[in-house]
Amino acid sequence: MANGHATSIFEYLTAKNPDLIYKEEKNAIQSKCRTWIRPRYVRPWQEFSFETMERVFDGKLMEECRRDRWLPYPVPRLNPEFDCIENGEPSTVNILLRWTRPMVITALQEVVGTFDPIFWVPRKTDVDSSASDAVLIHNPSAAGTEGARKGHLRQRKQPRPSSSKNRPLPPRPDGAGISLRCRGNSSTNRLPSEIKPGSKWTSEKLAAGDLTNEDGEFSRVKNHMRPIVQIYHYCVTAKARYGFLITSKEILVIRIKPMSEGPGTGIATAETEGDTTTLYQQLRYNGLVEYKAIPWGNHCSLIAGQVGSYQNLTVNLSLWILSILAGNNSDPGWNYQPLDKEPLRGDQAAAAESNSDNDHSHETSTELADSAMSSFCFSEPAQSVTASFSRRDLSEKMQPPSYIIGKNFVDSTLETQIWDSSSSSRKRMRQLDDTPKAAAPEPRHIIDGGGQWPIVKRNKPM
Repeated sequence: MANGHATSIFEYLTAKNPDLIYKEEKNAIQSKCRTWIRPRYVRPWQEFSFETMERVFDGKLMEECRRDRWLPYPVPRLNPEFDCIENGEPSTVNILLRWTRPMVITALQEVVGTFDPIFWVPRKTDVDSSASDAVLIHNPSAAGTEGARKGHLRQRKQPRPSSSKNRPLPPRPDGAGISLRCRGNSSTNRLPSEIKPGSKWTSEKLAAGDLTNEDGEFSRVKNHMRPIVQIYHYCVTAKARYGFLITSKEILVIRIKPMSEGPGTGIATAETEGDTTTLYQQLRYNGLVEYKAIPWGNHCSLIAGQVGSYQNLTVNLSLWILSILAGNNSDPGWNYQPLDKEPLRGDQAAAAESNSDNDHSHETSTELADSAMSSFCFSEPAQSVTASFSRRDLSEKMQPPSYIIGKNFVDSTLETQIWDSSSSSRKRMRQLDDTPKAAAPEPRHIIDGGGQWPIVKRNKPM
């Protein structure tokens, strides 16, 4: 991090993450929902490795990653005494939104003219229930007239309001992925994400095989398996091939698919290859999650001239790669080609070939990113009264300016579109089930967040 800048995306994304202090919480209860779609198998994603990434898109991915550029590190930096203490989800979100996400977004904007990356768009998370309850306004029009009106209603023996209106909404993903090129369909979530505090959950038990049998199959959703089930559910309902579960200790990049071998599983045939209904039925009842865990502490400690010899994945580099893979093809399928054999989509291949001979390609990429994001910009959202940290801090003194534009894009584009789309996806998935189920309730805007996410109640907020 010499001189506060990096000379390549690779150097930028392999820099050391801040040292964090964790206040561990034993026996933490993870979020759960009875309607979640759960996978049948969970297995390591062995293919997602540094060696494979060097061959992706015929080497063009790492070629762009190592190309000479000027990338300033995010400002403001995290204060070790205040910002680097992780003791729950609000502090985890603070760390990730002020460090990880701005770095990945800055690096992705550098390659927009070459690839079609997916941008991580977080939603406003709930704070503790006591703080939320203090500001919720269930029925503003009835305020101040409760005494007389309640007695009058009882005398008239009015029927009780439907309990479904007051029922908490099911958990929704903590983030979504949007492509800048797909402006006409910006509500499509192409890269679902979930944030968990590292002090409450890690993948250690999963990696040790304590949660599955030797084949990766599990029959019971234990407390420690719930985050995996949660992100799988979000990927299936969003019809997204990739997703990620990120904490203050690691990132789990995941890929989903139906099981394609063994009796009674979704074997792809000429008839079923294009049958998306059968595909999603198999994802619902016989799905596979492939995962790769990358520790928060992975980083390059070499001096600037030797960074190129570092050969390991980091949290930021893994998320950057996953965002590009999802931008190339985010649709689930029966089977996938090896990552190093997957072709670059036609329009991206032409751009990559053109940029390989253009010394100023990074300027063109940044201009394209700025232009695309500007089309999504609206007025600066008001500060949330329940936020545990100032969201305006995310853009103060931030360089380059394209990240500030990116923040406005993030806060404005997804406010209603993405989650309405997720609700529709849930309804479509229910139609695949033989057992009739009630349609999912539409999101209720309980309080006007002034341009930010509406606050809603959950069963057990993290």
